[in-house]
Amino acid sequence: MGNICRSPAAEGIAKKFLEKKGLNGTIEIDSAGTLDYHTGELPDSRMIKHASKRGYKLDSRARQFNPIMTLIILITSLQWTMIITVK
Repeated sequence: MGNICRSPAAEGIAKKFLEKKGLNGTIEIDSAGTLDYHTGELPDSRMIKHASKRGYKLDSRARQFNPIMTLIILITSLQWTMIITVK
């Protein structure tokens, strides 16, 4: 919800997947939280540590969801409820 754990991890995994397929730079991958907690912060240090062990780089800064995004992938149904209320 605050964009410092699951969504940056998903972003890092997606970027690595595209890189392995030779498609990096062809699709913009980004993540955002449903709430403005932790805005401007790096992902949680524990998440960075465990992602790094698996070859993923997590270096994005937390930010809140922007309804202008083209494709939205959510992890929980609660997030959907929060997203549809954004004006």
